[in-house]
Amino acid sequence: MAQADDEPTPLPLGIGAYSRRYGRMPEIKMINRFFEENPANAVDGVALLSRPGTTFLDGFGTGPIRNQFSQEGTFDGALFVVSGDKLFRLDKDGTKTAIGGTILGAGAPSMAGTDEFLFIADGTLLQFYDGVGSRAQGVLTVTGAIINGETVTLNGIVYTFKTVMTVAGDVQIGADTEETLQNLADAVNYVPETASTAYIPTVAENAFILSEWSPQQVLLNWTLTFYAKVGGVAGNAYTTTETMATGSFATATLTGGVNDSLSGIPTPDDVGIVSLAVIGGFVLCLVSNSQTIYFIRPGEILIDPLDFFSSESQPDEGINLMSIGDQVWCFNKQSTDAYYLSGETDVPFSQFQGRSFSKGALEGTTVRLDPEVVVVGHDGIVYAVGGSGQQRISNHGIEERIRRARKAERLG
Repeated sequence: MAQADDEPTPLPLGIGAYSRRYGRMPEIKMINRFFEENPANAVDGVALLSRPGTTFLDGFGTGPIRNQFSQEGTFDGALFVVSGDKLFRLDKDGTKTAIGGTILGAGAPSMAGTDEFLFIADGTLLQFYDGVGSRAQGVLTVTGAIINGETVTLNGIVYTFKTVMTVAGDVQIGADTEETLQNLADAVNYVPETASTAYIPTVAENAFILSEWSPQQVLLNWTLTFYAKVGGVAGNAYTTTETMATGSFATATLTGGVNDSLSGIPTPDDVGIVSLAVIGGFVLCLVSNSQTIYFIRPGEILIDPLDFFSSESQPDEGINLMSIGDQVWCFNKQSTDAYYLSGETDVPFSQFQGRSFSKGALEGTTVRLDPEVVVVGHDGIVYAVGGSGQQRISNHGIEERIRRARKAERLG
């Protein structure tokens, strides 16, 4: 019979990866395991659970896989996969759809969803998917002065330029072509703030076509782009005509509507968008190399150039947006700021006082693990950010690995 002191002594389980070369400590590896407290383990009170297997999915183009997105409430939880420069949709019943359009760059594009749309930003293009297809569009080009009595007709709705407005559908001729086209854009979009001053509203809002928010100058000319309110080929039948001496459409109908395809969203001054987040139906768009955050209002697909705010607790650049509960966090290079919905109409976001931190984030390291976000700070420490603030969760071994990885990256 074996003696009691000959019995094997149980070794406690390591509860996390650890490597500390400076102290010549033995390395602890935790591979493919989840740590969990286990009251049934009377020795050390822990359990290491194996990671569940995943279902193999293929047929998503030639790769590489750059990002994936899925959430309940956005197209019934369908999985969207960016492979190479293409986007694919995989529904729960196994139906796979290749979505038309191009996603630029080589890194992971940012993706966010509402109950109506999937938005995607690759740093150059901002696009959306509505489950139907790309929006047909048409461009009105104006080369000179707009004259009293001239008209633009959009799928049967007539807009008449007038020096003195008198009836529904009249659009005020402004001091110059830009102002006049801005008034036309407001009329088409039924902007309530300028009704009766920029235009007299028609009996009903145009149910077929909307306008970009502001005209654009192209060399010496001015343009205003109109979009179908529905996606796909249906918008290609919407008519666009004019009776103008110096204005014209390239075609008699909107064009470019394609089924199962992405639609582009013009950005103010053609800025690139690097990160997206959704809160309360608003889509927040972080501008590349900037502290500026534009927002798209609920149910809309265009950015009003005046709809923006800035993350300015420190003079650094924004890296990533992340929504956590009823807050949106902006992770910058040297700082972190939190915002909440204020209920104000003009700028519906306010900075959360006491939730700004002088710790930024390393690009590509923010991961949402509800109800918090885990991020590698610019100081190489891993933090959990959420309702309790910003808490360090890494140990010295993990931080040493991060330092070595950053050094190797700098050295190439």
